[in-house]
Amino acid sequence: MQSDQSFPRTFSLKKKNLFIKCWKEGKKLKGKYITVYVLENKENFLFRVGVVISKKVVKKAVERNLWRRRVKEILRREFDKDKLAGYDFVINFNKRCIPPGFWELREDLVSLRERIYGSKKTRYSNS
Repeated sequence: MQSDQSFPRTFSLKKKNLFIKCWKEGKKLKGKYITVYVLENKENFLFRVGVVISKKVVKKAVERNLWRRRVKEILRREFDKDKLAGYDFVINFNKRCIPPGFWELREDLVSLRERIYGSKKTRYSNS
């Protein structure tokens, strides 16, 4: 049983071909620490997120997993799931940046939020 305080597994991108499709066909939005690829998902009405942190950016797997959890926590708290419904997101950490602190990462994602919302029309809007 999942509580409201966790990021649901159904919101995670898992298959390599979905990541590649999002990289190739998605809209690219660059922040200071991360790059977000946004692609419309025609299969279902959920939003799905994949987080990519290469070994070149963070060497230890424990630390990479920590940053994945932090990104998902920021998304869970700061983003409106209804506005993101029907889209896939791949979030890449930039190679030449030292992993930021939690608050710097949050500021970067929140600053990209309006660009993400503006990059698409919601499925529920009349326009």
